[in-house]
Order: sequence, then structure tokens, then C-alpha cells
Amino acid sequence: MKIKQWKLVHALLLCCGFTLYCAVHTSGQAAQSETVSLSGVWQFKLAPDLKEAEALARFHEPGFDSHAFDPLPVPSNWAMHGFEEPIYTQAYPEGGKKYVLPQPPEAEGFYLHRFHVPAGARDKRVILHFEGVWQSAEVWLNGSRLGRHDGGFTAFAFETAGALKPGAENLLAVRVRQNTKDAMLDLNDDWALGGIYRDVWLEFTQRELYLDRVQTMTDFDDDFRDATLHLRIFVGNQTPASRAFQVRATLTDRNGQKVQSATAEASSQTCGFVVCGREVKIDLPVARPAPWTADTPVLYGLQVDLISGGQVIHTRTDRIGFREVSTMGGVLRVNGRPVKLRGVCRHDEQPEVGRATRREHWLQDIRLMKEANINAVRTSHYPPAEGFLRLCDELGLYVIDEVPMGFGGDLLLGSSFAGSVLQRAHETIMRDYNRPSVIIWSIGNEDPLTDLHLAAVKYIKGTDPSRPVLMPWNADESLPSEIDILAPHYESAEVLDRMARGSKRPVITTEYSHALGDQDFGGLEDRWRALTRHPAGAGGMIWLWADQGIKRKLKGRVPLDPLVDLGKYKARGTELVRHSDAAPGEIYDAHGVFGTDGIVNPDRSPQRDYWETKAVYAPLAVLAKDIVLPVSRQSVQIPVRNDQDFVDLNTITIIWRLMTDEKELARATEKLNAVPGAIATLDIPTTAITKIEPGKSYYIQLVFNRADGSEMARRSVRLTTVEKPGESTPARATRSNKLQVTRKGSTVVVQSGPASFEFGQETAQVVKASVGGAPLFSNLRPTIWRRFSLSEKRLFRGDDSFDRPPVPDLSRFTTKVIRWAVTEGKETVDITAEAEHQIDGENSFRASYFYRVTRAGALQVEYSITPRVHMKWLPEVGMEMTVTPVLEKLRWVGLGPLDSYPNEKAAVSFGAWSANPGSAMSLGVKSEVRWAEVSGRSDTRLRITGSPFIHLSGNWR
Repeated sequence: MKIKQWKLVHALLLCCGFTLYCAVHTSGQAAQSETVSLSGVWQFKLAPDLKEAEALARFHEPGFDSHAFDPLPVPSNWAMHGFEEPIYTQAYPEGGKKYVLPQPPEAEGFYLHRFHVPAGARDKRVILHFEGVWQSAEVWLNGSRLGRHDGGFTAFAFETAGALKPGAENLLAVRVRQNTKDAMLDLNDDWALGGIYRDVWLEFTQRELYLDRVQTMTDFDDDFRDATLHLRIFVGNQTPASRAFQVRATLTDRNGQKVQSATAEASSQTCGFVVCGREVKIDLPVARPAPWTADTPVLYGLQVDLISGGQVIHTRTDRIGFREVSTMGGVLRVNGRPVKLRGVCRHDEQPEVGRATRREHWLQDIRLMKEANINAVRTSHYPPAEGFLRLCDELGLYVIDEVPMGFGGDLLLGSSFAGSVLQRAHETIMRDYNRPSVIIWSIGNEDPLTDLHLAAVKYIKGTDPSRPVLMPWNADESLPSEIDILAPHYESAEVLDRMARGSKRPVITTEYSHALGDQDFGGLEDRWRALTRHPAGAGGMIWLWADQGIKRKLKGRVPLDPLVDLGKYKARGTELVRHSDAAPGEIYDAHGVFGTDGIVNPDRSPQRDYWETKAVYAPLAVLAKDIVLPVSRQSVQIPVRNDQDFVDLNTITIIWRLMTDEKELARATEKLNAVPGAIATLDIPTTAITKIEPGKSYYIQLVFNRADGSEMARRSVRLTTVEKPGESTPARATRSNKLQVTRKGSTVVVQSGPASFEFGQETAQVVKASVGGAPLFSNLRPTIWRRFSLSEKRLFRGDDSFDRPPVPDLSRFTTKVIRWAVTEGKETVDITAEAEHQIDGENSFRASYFYRVTRAGALQVEYSITPRVHMKWLPEVGMEMTVTPVLEKLRWVGLGPLDSYPNEKAAVSFGAWSANPGSAMSLGVKSEVRWAEVSGRSDTRLRITGSPFIHLSGNWR
């Protein structure tokens, strides 16, 4: 008997939320399950409270008047379309000690959708699928209640038998609640966004026999050369009669060529009046399969056919990878080899669409991650859209897939949530079981270990013994053996080092290096190196990938500033808080300090943290920062270690440049051979250095490019010399000017040729400096202050209370000069001063100054500052000045081109750099500076030497 196959043509009538499906019949064997999307424009009504929701309770009944409903696209979150103000949810302090869990929103959404299916569907089994509804969905079809699903992040489905009307109009009604008993399991430190936000679709299969589930597991031999693909196939049965059938599995390579095939004979089980399915097992041995890893994401095609009466009556296909995970010997291994997870945590969220993310969003994130040498992602704190995981399969990312428990993990002390917990575990692993990218299951987030948590762990281990399990934040060696991996959060480098050194289980810090704000990412390299230097140290997940910003319209409202207005917006709230501008009348809102956690901005533009991540996670190591240049100056040798897990170092192209300050002396392109973990030596000739010039820096810049030409990493090696510098003939003779000192009231002006410096006796500061009458800088003054960054402000105020007094402004002070002396000499004019700088009755600082003006027109400054303030730490101590606008170009030799700090400088390398004022490259702290110079269009320039740290802010003026 031949089964007719349908091609469904879909026409969407936007005016009334009506979808019409027409069937075009073609003869042939039935194969893939027919699926029809119900996504499109639906009818929608928001009930802001329970009273209004109950007034709509009979909306699903035929004949209900829905003229007051509005059009709304599905999938979407209704708050993103203006039906409700988005609500950010976070636990918040009460009484300075106790954290109160946030309440979910009260509003409910009511959806209606009309559609047709062909009359032939009455002979089919039809399943209604929902990929994701936040937080609870109660579903009716043609007035018949199909059921209710509580759980905002997992897919679910309903049988439509007895409710669907083939050949006629069908009415689908969905009531979406946000406030349920289980809602706390779906609330996180994030936006609570209600709605049908993932796809809705119908699946048509044979009624009597059908392929319900296909699970795959790959098993390599001891040499990890040959493998067996184990298949567990559940055949559903809708008739009590016994019926013979065959299941055929076929594996194909990337070119579509058959690799292996096998067929199993079976028959449906008879269970009296009970419908019984049957599980069929098939093994496919494969010689030398190409293994799947994040470095080599090779996928095979799998087709499973259900055959009855000589006809294929149902087919399912998938793309699978040969990948085996273990924690043997306390080491995380993929296909037998140790791996390091260079990871980030990711919310499945985009500023334009909320959680209704699409393929272009997933691709953008994955490509940016791989460009930053990220090879792993934790799906915090819930399973993402399935399409994201399939792209991880295809493009190569390891995934820690998380069973959602939200803030509810603290509530699981009794059995009342048992069904909810096990449902979430089941729905998560059943959907994602076959994804080779998923290498670890994660249970909840920062939860205590309870009996229910352990029950979920044991359920998962029993259902899927092929993957390890962890519980984020749980890292004690006394944890039950079913928890395979220790997962500490936010530990110091010292603690991570100690933990990994002595652990008998792999250690993955599933949250570390909180990227709060765009200036608060110090210590990533220290923590990463401390953990991963040990075999048990398997890597870490940076919190967070992207700032949790969504687009919001101002509508004439004035948004809050995340720092200035800290305390005016709450942990749970709808306040407008500007992250950045998105468009005229529209901002990105990450709810201030609560959601500004990412290494990229909401629009995915990289932050400084992104580049630091890329540098730290680069899978190679240059094992020298400084090398002594031999007297012969023939060559230097630089050791390079291959930290890739599976590919040779020769896949990377190395471009080196031999430099002295801003001048290139030589360059070449090289490749080195080294297996993973091995060290190769890069030999660089240095004969281009003909002599050592005084005041010059000599160094080698290294650029490492991937096979596709993109840059993996950039490093530098400084050359130190043991020989004395040779004589140098400067391009311009040093000026030797006559020094003149002029006193004008409380000021002292020192003239050295065209250079003039004015000092204020009442302030002990340099008032201004000029050359030939053209101003250079003004107001050279001490500072012990700058504006706090986000994390600094939270650190000062404390996380336990937002009622602390505001951060004091230590930049405003009065000055009392205690000592002032001017010493005039033939070669120099020296000024020594000491001053007391009073901020208020409780805060002050004392400073000593030594100024020297030379006949060459140079100003030398020495100072010491002693703060006396009621603070445990200060953000900055030094001298600051305002540079004249005519100086519009910055050049320096030191670390660059980005800003850098003692605990955040992996993303910079030593070299000669330049930038324009106000540009991203010109701002922040420049470290290990040999010299820095600002210049104008004329020959006027200001050069600073002897200051290893220079902080540039604003437009320098």
C-alpha cells in the first residue's frame, strides 16, 4: 500500500489571525514526519491582574468575541511589543541581611489562533508542539482542553486526537500565566519576559506505528580509533494488536556517502487494552570515524526508517557526531584526550526580540565567541533554543546544558516540587540527548544539594550514562559520586590553584571573572592559569557573554543613570536605566548594575573585556616575555607551546616583526610543528640590529593567524641588552636656553627659551605651560580620585544594602601650602613645596612636590602623596592635567593599544602605538610606558617620560 505524502502550502491572513493550510497530494512513500508551522500573527489580549484574567477565562470557547484582541507575532515576548513594561527580577536584600526572592509578574496573556489542516489528517496522528512558553501554558483546541505545562524554558507537546478538526477551521487557545507555584524555578537574575517566544508547530505521523524517539550514543574502542554508534529507538504503537515491523538505520558521511547500515526485526507488544510501544536497539560499527570535537566539528547524517509491510511508513533524520566524554582519572576528556573549556555563560536573549531569538542571533554569538577563542558555553540558566545547539554542533562549541531551576533551587527541601524538578530534567535531556556539542549536564544554579537535586542527578545519570553531571557552585569533595565535576564560583586564583591541585574530580569554575561594567575584569588571566595548569583544572565559564540589555522606548521619560542613580532603581523593577543609546527615543536597558555583566554590549559590539578574554583564551603560549639579545646579535629563540587540544601548531601562521620603537627592522612569516601540549622554538634572526641606540626599545611583535586568516592572538617579546648603547647622533641638537624667573604676585613663571611654566604658590601646582605662546597643558594637580566603575561602586556601598550614603567626591579639596621654595641655578630652576589638601572634616591628603625646569625646556616632576581618608582603598593616586585642544595626536611606546592594569593586561602587547583623542584606543590607563607624546599639526608637542602609568580620559581636555 502506498502512502500519500503531503506538501502543505501556508497562507497567512494577518487581519484576523487566521492561518489556512492547503494540501497538495503527491504519490510516493511516506518519509520524514510532516511538520507545519503555526508561527505567525496571532490574536492576543493582556490581562494585567488576576481579576481581569478571570474575566477572560472562557476565551477558548467557540463563539467567544475576540474583537478586543490585538495582533501579536508568535514567537515573541509581549513586553517587547509594548503590552507590558519589562520587569527585571533579582533577589534583593531586606533588613541588611536576608535576601528576598523576587515575585514573578502578575499579568497573563491570552492567545487565539485559527488554522486549517487537510481532511486527510484524520488518518494521521497529529501532535501540537511548543518549543518554549514563559512561564505556564494552558492549551485548548476547539474548546477541548489539551492540558497545561508549567515550565518556561523546556519544549512540550500535546496529542490532538479527538480535538483536531481535519478539513475544517480549528481554534487554538493558549492562556499564558507568569505567576505559578513553579514560577520561581524559571526566574533568574534577568528579565522576566512572558509569552510564546519559541516556535509552535504541528507534526503528522502514522497513527498505528511511528518513530517516537531516536537516541544515539557513540562508543570508541580503547585506542579511540574505531567506534560503535549505539541506537535506542522507541517505536510508538496506537493499536493493541501485535504487528511486525523493521527498523533500518543508515549512517552517511558529510558527502552523503553511506558509511554503515543495519536493520532490526521487531514487533509491537500486545498489552491487552493498553497501548504499548517498544524500544529497538541497533549498533552500527564504524571503522576510523572522523571524531567530533570543538576543533574538528565533523558531523554524520543519520536516517532511521520504520518499515511495515515492505513500505517505509515513518522516517526521522538527524546529524550526529562521534564524540565520547569521560572524567577518567579526575580529568575531563573528549575522545580520550584532556580538554580545557575556555568558556562563557550565555543568556538566550537579544535586545530587539528578548528571548525570541533566531538563527541570525545564534550565528552572531557563536562566530563572535569563536573569534575570541571561546570553545565552550554554559547555557545559563536553562536550555537555549534548539537551533543554537545545532549550530554549536556544526561550528564547534562545547556546551554545558543546564536544567532550569532558577531561584527555586532554595525551595526544594520537600517533595512538593518533585514533579516539577524531574519534568525539567526529563524535558531538557530528551530534547538535547543527541547533540554532540552537549558534553555536560548541569543541574540548577548556585543551589544547595537537596534530596530532590540528587534525585534529578540520579535520573539523568540513569537515562544518560555517557555524560558527566555537575551542580554549579557545588565544589566540595564530599559531594556524592554521581556528581562527576566540582564547580566552584568566584574563587580567587589561590583557591582555584589549591582546589585543582588536590582534586580527584575535574574542576570547572562554572562562573568566574564577573564582567560587571566595562572596566571591571581584572584577574582573569591569573585565575585561568592557576586552574588550568593542573590536569584536573578543566576550565571556566566567564559571567557573562552579553550585557542583559533590551531595547526600550523612552516615550518622553528620562532614564536613570546606572551609577549616579544607584538606589533609585530596585533589584526587581521596571525602571528605565540607560545602558547606552540604541536609536532616537530608544535606549538599551540592562537594569543598571544588575544586568551589565557581559564582555560584549547588548548589540554585541565588543567591550574591553572581550579582547582580554580572547587573549587569555588563546590556545597557545609564548613562553618568554623578555629575552637577552646576545652580543653577536645573530638570533634569538622564542619557545611557543601548542595549547590546542586536538590540532597541530602548524595550522597557525606566525608573522613576526623585529622593531625598535616605531621602526620596523625585519619581518617574516613562519610555521612551527608541535602536537597539542608540545613546545616548538621560533628562531628569529636579529642581525638587522646594527647597533644599540640609547633611549630606544627593541622588541619582537608576534601575530598568530588561524587557517582562515583571522587573528588568534598577538604577543610581544622585549629584547634586553647587556652591551652599552653606542653613540647616537640625534636628529636635532638639544636646546640650551637661558633660564629666566619672573614673579607675579602669587605666581612664579620660569622661562626656558620658548618654553614657559607658570607655578601657583597658593596651590603648589603648575598652573599652565606653553611653547612660543601656544598653550600645552594646564592645571597640573594631585588627584586621589576618579569616578567609580560599576563594581567599585557596589563594592563601596556593599551588596547587602542600597541605603548606604552616596560615594564621596574626593576630587574637590582646598589647599594650604606649608612649604614653598624656589632655587635658581644656571642649569636648572628647582621648586620644592609641601601642601595640605583638605577635602572635608574627615578626609584629606598631604603632598610633597619637586619641580625642575631645565635649560632644554623640560619639566621634571617628583611627588609623594599621603592620603588620610575614611576608605579602605582609593581608585587612583597621581597627578592629572588638562591638555590643550591643539594637541590632537597621541603616540606612545609601551603596552597597547588598549588600556591595561596590573591585573588586566593580557590583551595588550609592547609596541609603538598611536591614537586620536576621544577614540576608544586613546582612553584608559596605558601601562609600562617608556614615553608618551601628544602633538599638534605644528611642531608643538608634549612628551612625557618616566611615568609607567598614564591615564587618559574624555578627550584629554
